[in-house]
Amino acid sequence: LGAWAAIFLVGVQLPLWPMVVIGLTVLCYNVFFEFYRRRIAAEPETLKRFIFVQIGVDWLALVFLVHYSGGIRSPVSLVFAFHLIIGAILLSPRACYVLAAAASLLLGTGTLFESQGLLPLPPVPASLALPPVLASLTGFHYWIILSGFFLVTTFLATSITARLREKEEALYSSERALDSAYQEMQALYQIGQVVNSTLDTKEVLELIAEHAARLLDQKACFIRIFDESGTRLYIGGAYGLSEEYVNKGPVEVSKSLIDLEAVAGGVVQVLEVTEDPRFQYREEARREGLRSVLCVPVSGKSGVLGVIRVYSAQPHEFSEQEQHLLLNLANLGAVAIENSRAYAELQSLNRERTWFARMTHHQLRAPLAAIQGVLDALPYAGPLNEKQEDLISRSRRRITDAFDMIRDLLDLAAAQRPLEDEAKEHVLLKDALLRAVE
Repeated sequence: LGAWAAIFLVGVQLPLWPMVVIGLTVLCYNVFFEFYRRRIAAEPETLKRFIFVQIGVDWLALVFLVHYSGGIRSPVSLVFAFHLIIGAILLSPRACYVLAAAASLLLGTGTLFESQGLLPLPPVPASLALPPVLASLTGFHYWIILSGFFLVTTFLATSITARLREKEEALYSSERALDSAYQEMQALYQIGQVVNSTLDTKEVLELIAEHAARLLDQKACFIRIFDESGTRLYIGGAYGLSEEYVNKGPVEVSKSLIDLEAVAGGVVQVLEVTEDPRFQYREEARREGLRSVLCVPVSGKSGVLGVIRVYSAQPHEFSEQEQHLLLNLANLGAVAIENSRAYAELQSLNRERTWFARMTHHQLRAPLAAIQGVLDALPYAGPLNEKQEDLISRSRRRITDAFDMIRDLLDLAAAQRPLEDEAKEHVLLKDALLRAVE
């Protein structure tokens, strides 16, 4: 369409049919490229090759367009610079200089073929004729000038786009950091809610293990807690690990140097667990597909309670930010463990207090009951005068008051006892009565 308008409306002398064929060819392969682009996977390397192929075919068509519009002296030759600018936006600076060299080589080859008569050069249209000063230059001179122009264009375009890319990368890094910080805060908030709403330590530790693996974008996480002896670590929570690996066996702190270093207050990294002698179960880790590990202590007010480990499927060096995140999660785990233990201690103390109250009250009731029995038996020992009966009556009232107070204390202790779901069981009434009589 452009060629038809240039020839019949503007009056430029151009060969119509070669221009139409070139235009239709460009249309056809761009339709193919558009259809193909929608079918390919949007991977960087694939897209990069696709861009190179499209630019190469465009330039081949452009070489013929330059030839049929008057050769290297045609202003159409400058259109190569347009592709170089686009290349500077889409490709690396090195690739752009390669493209500039390729453009220069294509034009130089076309100029050489035209000068040797291998490509018949059509006459330059009068409307595209150059001034006498430029018309006196040979094709080789034009090739030198255009090559320099391409080089300068590439230099300017890549210089500008390099700065734009730096700002773009900085913005992208900031966005990723902000998104990561938001996810971390959301995870910490969620875990904090669970810590404050439940005393189920296993539930909290498994949630922490899951968030640790996902936030650090790693394969798995393992939380181990010290037993009562302080020499072994048992499973507190796990995520991303097989049952076989989780139940592979106890971890002896004395044999696991990684845990010893972490318990001492340090952050331990291992790049390759299958080759580090500090790792206790190296062969099992190899079968599980574990490569690198980050281990930090789970520290509470009472000291180190255990360790938390994050495993990667590929060799990975954990950053300082990842270490701080894992330490924060470990602190939440320590709060959950200490809350659960404190609640268990309170329950134990409450049971002991209830037992003590029952035993104490029983010991108080026994002598009072004996005294009451003696007072009740006095009339059988012989007649009592009026004064003696009055004293016995007063003593009985005092004993009754004491019994009432003891009964109230027992009721109070029973009311403070936590509700327990006790299973009902069948009993033989005869046996129960015999024990009571005894």
